[in-house]
Amino acid sequence: MKKFVTGLLTLILTLTMAGCAATEKTADVIFTKVAENLYEVTYNDYDPDYAAQERTGGLSEFTSGSAAPGGCSAIRVGNYVGRNLDLPYGDFSEVIVHVPAANGRYASVGSFCTLQKLTGEHISENEMNETLFHLIPISICDGINEKGVVCEMNVVPAMDIGMTTGTNPGKPVVNMGNVVRFVLDNAASAKEAVELLEARNLCIPWDWAGSVSAGWEFHYLIADAADTYVVEVINNKLTALKNEEILTNYYLGLENGTENGMGIERRETLHQNREMADSVDGMARLMQLVYWTKVNDTNAENYCYSDHFGTTAPDGTVITKSNYENYKNELLNAGKTDGELTAEMLKTGENPYGLWITLHTCVFDIQARSMQFSMHENPEVVYTYAAK
Repeated sequence: MKKFVTGLLTLILTLTMAGCAATEKTADVIFTKVAENLYEVTYNDYDPDYAAQERTGGLSEFTSGSAAPGGCSAIRVGNYVGRNLDLPYGDFSEVIVHVPAANGRYASVGSFCTLQKLTGEHISENEMNETLFHLIPISICDGINEKGVVCEMNVVPAMDIGMTTGTNPGKPVVNMGNVVRFVLDNAASAKEAVELLEARNLCIPWDWAGSVSAGWEFHYLIADAADTYVVEVINNKLTALKNEEILTNYYLGLENGTENGMGIERRETLHQNREMADSVDGMARLMQLVYWTKVNDTNAENYCYSDHFGTTAPDGTVITKSNYENYKNELLNAGKTDGELTAEMLKTGENPYGLWITLHTCVFDIQARSMQFSMHENPEVVYTYAAK
């Protein structure tokens, strides 16, 4: 499991690194420490195409296998969008990324998870790994721009879907790991965001199908004051589902899209309790219902059975949509005993059960053009940032 988790983390970051060529760094970019494992930075300039080049070759670091339970969740309710970023526990630093309006782009604020730990009160670009420095502004996982457009991405297992040619071969490439940045920079509405993506070649720019037998890709929730879309790429075709307002980790636009996915129960929990999200604080409370770290601290109704899809039961059976009811109670009991995330584990960073946790929660206020941000290290501490 440890080898798989390490490979998956490498893959998530590497999804945004294809074909990276050295470019000149932007001057005067300083990372300022806000709290333990939280930094803030402003990028006045960056290369939006840094990770869009074509390349071939596999990802030798990645080893496919049974996935640890867990995954991200997002929901739009009225004026608010809530989002949990879930990953296997690690001592990772996160960065609040500010981008001011310039050169035709819109101002925005978003977040980036480094998948590594940063140290120091102030870090200049010259003290940072060059690849990471260039990826941070373009590979944010969620954000809002000055027009009130919110975009966030979730991982979706793509074990039988595959991305090979992209959605529009020959058109300008947008790396799937950089869609959030592309949308925030260029879209004045959710509808325009979809139209812009439809006109690009949305892809992972390498021989993806030949690299790994079990892929992990992305899908997106995009919202503004008027509309909400879920955008997915299925069999090299972009699908935009209007008025879909909840996103977890399986394809909504594919029949039987849950076969290799996860998050059915998280989706249902969000749907059934969506009336809670009548304010920024209410949306934050709603997202707490699907914290993976809190599953074992609450009642069984919040346990995410489908997060076991693709994993192996003790008798060797692979859990799928068709058989998981037979193993539901066994998985629940195992989770209560062996899957408990203790306070000591949070302190030491040890994660013997391969658990996923909510690394951060964002609540976006569309009218205020703001992002409320909290981290698992201290979820009661809330930071609020505006897109400007």
